[in-house]
Amino acid sequence: MNNLTVLLRKALLGDKLAEQEAIAIVYPELKKIAARLSSRERADPALSPTVLVSDFYTEKFAVGLTEDITDRNHFFALAARAMRQVLVDRARARTTLKRQPIDPNLFNRPCTALAPETLLALETALKKLEELDAPAARVVELMFFLGCTLSETAAALNLPLHKVRQNWDFARHWLTTQLS
Repeated sequence: MNNLTVLLRKALLGDKLAEQEAIAIVYPELKKIAARLSSRERADPALSPTVLVSDFYTEKFAVGLTEDITDRNHFFALAARAMRQVLVDRARARTTLKRQPIDPNLFNRPCTALAPETLLALETALKKLEELDAPAARVVELMFFLGCTLSETAAALNLPLHKVRQNWDFARHWLTTQLS
């Protein structure tokens, strides 16, 4: 177990000094993740990466993540999921879910901005996918929401590249079908 993992575990148990040290270490990477996520959030221009990291910290990290952190990659995967949830919560607060046509090429453009209605519909479908195939849902979180490459996703999830590609292909097809 590396020093960061120890610090994060202590921080989640209430050690304020460990929390300060851990945040100093992870903040630059959290900001990169938040920049990727918030660049897709066109409906809320006030949502800067700094605000998203702050919301993640106050709404998710400070109140305690629900899973035990096993290593650095695991923490960032949990952080990405928590930040995605912050975005979904913000979208819910701004709008009600409206049934609108979903762009069939949604997953073919990694930099596409999501309308709040699309984000909410995708979140609902992603929760169903998570129940059906949790590894495929994790691949979507990393590749679609964070913009990770196949290789980066394979490393973060500790999966072979061919399995990540298989999960990505399945998830895109399944989600597209659900959203249609």
